Amino acid sequence: MPAFFFPKVPEMMIQSIPFLFTGAEHSRRFSTSEPARWMAEKIEKAYGVKVLGFFVVASDVSINGVTSIVEPEDFAGKVLNGFHETWKPMWTNVTPRRIDFIGNADASAGKLVEAGTDIEVNIGMIQNNHTQSLHERYKYTTLVPNFYNIFYTALINVDVWNGLTQFQRDGIEAAARDAENAAVAYQHDTMMWAYQLNQSEGVAMRMQTDAERQSWRTEFFPKMKKAIADNSSDPEETLLMIQKIEDLVEDLEWR
Repeated sequence: MPAFFFPKVPEMMIQSIPFLFTGAEHSRRFSTSEPARWMAEKIEKAYGVKVLGFFVVASDVSINGVTSIVEPEDFAGKVLNGFHETWKPMWTNVTPRRIDFIGNADASAGKLVEAGTDIEVNIGMIQNNHTQSLHERYKYTTLVPNFYNIFYTALINVDVWNGLTQFQRDGIEAAARDAENAAVAYQHDTMMWAYQLNQSEGVAMRMQTDAERQSWRTEFFPKMKKAIADNSSDPEETLLMIQKIEDLVEDLEWR
């Protein structure tokens, strides 16, 4: 399950802080890190499960617009489908005219492109663009690397887990570690495939530049970092874990 399926553990939304992660290697290191274990313990205590691993499924946000979205101020005054309500604190300076939260099921049924819709910008996984038929309405897409990291959290009922032999548990955990590493490459491959598919469907595709990423991070990162820490059970501890995630990679010069 993705992070926003754990309302009892608001700290899970750390994964959606814009530009917290810097790339594939950073995502790979997270899954076996101290912050990941900290989150897993909170999930296990809140839900009575055993966490098997964190598998990254998306890290590159697709900004789909009826016009091109390049700078943060391009969101101002637009009608926006904002992916998830967790991101509301981002929009304190750059204010959309309206924010909707249309999920993947409704979007795949055509809600974002149906006649009469006034949504001008959609934020989502680029891998979903084709099934949502976004090319029919949104002719401009900016791919924003590392705007978020969505990890699917694999769980097993704790009673089932405790009923397994040690040999079985060791095998499952070894498979989970392999899957965590494989997911990093799979996410990148599916992202590139989706980018090319969108391009073939007549969408003007562009990759965000380093300078643009700096501008977006300056605008969005501090607001989301504060909001998620403030909403956690222990803001000071949460801020420490956010810092530990940042420290998982040595090369932080671009920050």
